[in-house]
Amino acid sequence: MLRPLRERFEAKAWETSHLNWMSYLDLNLRLPELLLMRVDKMSMGVSLEARVPFLDHRVVELAMGIPAELKLQGGELKHVLKRAVRGVIPTA
Repeated sequence: MLRPLRERFEAKAWETSHLNWMSYLDLNLRLPELLLMRVDKMSMGVSLEARVPFLDHRVVELAMGIPAELKLQGGELKHVLKRAVRGVIPTA
């Protein structure tokens, strides 16, 4: 099942790191089958329109093009995203 996905990933990826492979799998398997369906059901259950802005294809292409060593700088999860929204969204 994964072989065709892996071949497509290796043919098209800018960087074939393990991190990008895991992200690619999430985008192709976990999001549509599980997470997006749950968001859709929960929002429809309360008559709410939900948007998923980080899944815009331009944002995904930009994120997948960032080198893995920048994404994991200092072992901090979501390092680039946190730096991008610094001063706009309060820190937890």
